[in-house]
Amino acid sequence: AQAQVDAAQAALRQAQVGVSRAKITAPFNAIVLQESVDLGQVVAPGAQLARLVGTDAFWVQVSIPLADLKWLSLPQGPEGRGSPATVTLDTGDGLVVREGHLVRLLGDLDPVGRLARVVVQIDDPLALKGGGAPLLLGAFVEVSFQGKALDDVVEVPRLALHEGDQVWLFQDGRLVTRQVEVSRRLRDSVLVRKGLSAGDQLIVSRLASPIPGMPLRLKGAAPAGEAPPTSAAPGRGGKGGPAKGAAAPASQPASRAEVAR
Repeated sequence: AQAQVDAAQAALRQAQVGVSRAKITAPFNAIVLQESVDLGQVVAPGAQLARLVGTDAFWVQVSIPLADLKWLSLPQGPEGRGSPATVTLDTGDGLVVREGHLVRLLGDLDPVGRLARVVVQIDDPLALKGGGAPLLLGAFVEVSFQGKALDDVVEVPRLALHEGDQVWLFQDGRLVTRQVEVSRRLRDSVLVRKGLSAGDQLIVSRLASPIPGMPLRLKGAAPAGEAPPTSAAPGRGGKGGPAKGAAAPASQPASRAEVAR
């Protein structure tokens, strides 16, 4: 009888060892994406049991033009943080917006578009530690970066920039062309570094046959020899008069002038 008890205890210990070896703990917080074994199955050493994904952070690979790299701040060191980034997911029923930061510049170009590639990290992407909607793996997102600050630049509409990086100005009732130096070209505007001064009136109207020195008048202003409209106020035209201020040094913004022939 004692021999049977000893055998049973040995079998119990062996079973307990087997159970302890059947428990696998990941060294990071994760969720299981895929299981490769069934309950009770005996597996060989080195066999793949499951596929896990960490939940502390997700990475987004972003392709950007090479010329835009100079506007981004790259992380310094393994724990450094680069330019802040905003990641937006369009769910079809609204937008999910999460904040991230640049963590790495990849060392090769996108083989299709020949673009530079950077990696953006999003902490707590599944919103497990707080409220908000989750970002799921495989989702297509739009990423915008907060670039380096630029001093002493003026943002003007793209339609105001003409061939050869020239702008049209309204000076003393006439058209004046001026060469400018563009620091950055955006989708709907450009950032001008040199060539514009505070108080310049930038023409944003389209002119069929512009000739430097040709006479112009502000839209809504009275033609020469006529009294101005009684509704006009100093420094402002009537309907369609000098447009609201464009981005310029805060002391005295340049203005946009809509002109009439």
